Amino acid sequence: CRIENCDSCFSRDFCTKCKTGFYSHRGRCFRGCPPGFAALEELMECV
Repeated sequence: CRIENCDSCFSRDFCTKCKTGFYSHRGRCFRGCPPGFAALEELMECV
């Protein structure tokens, strides 16, 4: 897995599980969600 802050990848460029403290968004990992997206704390995902 070559994606930054990712623990587990589905493919070379799509993350399925981010490291602790990072939010998953469209196959990548972020410290926080982009504008217009809400953070689901229990899943650590942006929606």
